Amino acid sequence: KLALIVWAADILTRKQKLLGQWKHAVVPLLPVGGIIMGLVALGHDLGTTMIVMLILAATLFYGGVPMKVISVTGSISAFAALILAATSGNRMGRISSWLGGGSADDSQGLGYQALNGQYALASGSWFGTGLGQSRQKWNWIPEAHNDFIFTILGEELGFAGTLLVLALFAVLAVAIFKTIARTEGTFARALSCSVVTWIIGQAVINIAMVSGLLPVIGVPLPFISYGGSAMVSSLAGIGMILAVTRSPAGPKTGSGAG
Repeated sequence: KLALIVWAADILTRKQKLLGQWKHAVVPLLPVGGIIMGLVALGHDLGTTMIVMLILAATLFYGGVPMKVISVTGSISAFAALILAATSGNRMGRISSWLGGGSADDSQGLGYQALNGQYALASGSWFGTGLGQSRQKWNWIPEAHNDFIFTILGEELGFAGTLLVLALFAVLAVAIFKTIARTEGTFARALSCSVVTWIIGQAVINIAMVSGLLPVIGVPLPFISYGGSAMVSSLAGIGMILAVTRSPAGPKTGSGAG
């Protein structure tokens, strides 16, 4: 994800004067992006495929590609995502369960994880059962340490704890965008905005998924879900934002003779 952002931001920066021509706006970003999404989709990971779509769309937008091109490519990507969902029985079962069209025993089938995640959030009440005192994480919620970690936070820290997590992501987004607003370079803006869109967008999708606003698609929560490589790449993304938006410190000059 991070490598795609850096590469795409560099390509768009180099092509700034040519982006009015659709072929320069499309090539080589969309063919390479399509190959990456295709490889991820072959691994049966529609959630990550959609995150890559989000990253590519953000990079195109912040890199200065015309909205007409973004709209067409976005429509094609959305249609491809619908095809991937429709051709998978497991994905359609999850969508059907989310829409309330599951069978009577769905709570023990495809809807098991989502249902127990909502039980965890509900049992947390206002201030939770206490840190480390979750009951749902003991074999009730699959991937409790990964995709569904937010539900465990809700159970242990309550509604107040979930609001705190949301507030921290909001503070991160506001701080980064205020930093980006002081940056003029196209590469710095495209890279920084794409990274923050990736991290915040993935967080929003994860939280919406585990709270029942979206069907379960298997996307981890940045900075919180278990996973060393995901943590490293997210931190590297924040580090790159700080690097490209940093004002160069020149030597101070004085009027007196040294």
